[in-house]
Amino acid sequence: MGVNPFDASSGTFGPPPSRSAYSTPGRYSGRVAGNPAAEGVQQLFNLLNIAVGWLYYALQESGPHQATLGKRICGIKVIDQNGQRIGFGRASGRYFGMILSGCICGIGYLMAAFTARKQALHDMMAGTFIIRTG
Repeated sequence: MGVNPFDASSGTFGPPPSRSAYSTPGRYSGRVAGNPAAEGVQQLFNLLNIAVGWLYYALQESGPHQATLGKRICGIKVIDQNGQRIGFGRASGRYFGMILSGCICGIGYLMAAFTARKQALHDMMAGTFIIRTG
């Protein structure tokens, strides 16, 4: 009748053999579990990623352009409630609020479409606005 592709006993479907290098944890599996050195390196890269993102956003948005490169290309900038440039602390709070906005399934970003002042959650938390520059 033929070979059933869903029959694990036929050898055509199912996990690789137990002696395969692909079934060894931490080797060719994309996981670092069980390898303390690899876990430490992964944690270091995670922290480095957060730090670089934080510094990029906070320094750019509190700088003289008041915007990241993407915001400048789009012709928008970040201001405070008085229309002034935001400081590094407020820009830092806005960045970490952006993480929160994303963690709740992007609802924090979606809020901008439904609020009277068109502010996302992180803008409300930081007391900031996004405006067009010209």
